[in-house]
Amino acid sequence: MRTVNYLKRRPFDFWKLAALAFCSYYLVRIAWEFAPGAPVNQAGSFAGMIFYNSSVLPHEFGHFLFARYGTLACVAGGTLLELFVPLFFIVYFFFTHRWFSAALAVSWLGETVIFVAVYMATAITQAGEYYLPGEGTVSTASYPGLVTDWNYLFTRLGLLPQTPLIAAATYRLGFLLVLLGILLAFLNSRQSEADF
Repeated sequence: MRTVNYLKRRPFDFWKLAALAFCSYYLVRIAWEFAPGAPVNQAGSFAGMIFYNSSVLPHEFGHFLFARYGTLACVAGGTLLELFVPLFFIVYFFFTHRWFSAALAVSWLGETVIFVAVYMATAITQAGEYYLPGEGTVSTASYPGLVTDWNYLFTRLGLLPQTPLIAAATYRLGFLLVLLGILLAFLNSRQSEADF
């Protein structure tokens, strides 16, 4: 039986640090570029579009999945499923003891929360372009009468006047989750006992 000295500091895993540096750069850059009030489909980089599109697909499928439960559930279902996907991976990696991967998934959740905040911020003006299944990308100028998810939800809940405050708080929460995930990933980027 091998005795393990837990006081000895394990070396960092080069590949984990490389992945963390790559993800951190793009996650922080995207989080910085997506300020509340920016057009919903605008990302300043290729990586931004990858992260954004990883949120759009579950969002649109959430509308379809929750449509049978009424209008409110259908509209809210997009955001619910969009947030559920990274949460699922956080829980999965946590219970399989993959701490580094769970930490990166926390940053992914933060990015998703930022995208939700950007979408929220357009609730009053409904500016930007939106994806409608069967219609493609549309805007309020090209599709009169378009009501966005958050305009509908905030109007229904009586929160439309508080949209800027809620969107700004949601954006800050997302940015903090990105930073927390990066910090946790760094703290868990050392080699495991099985590696040496």
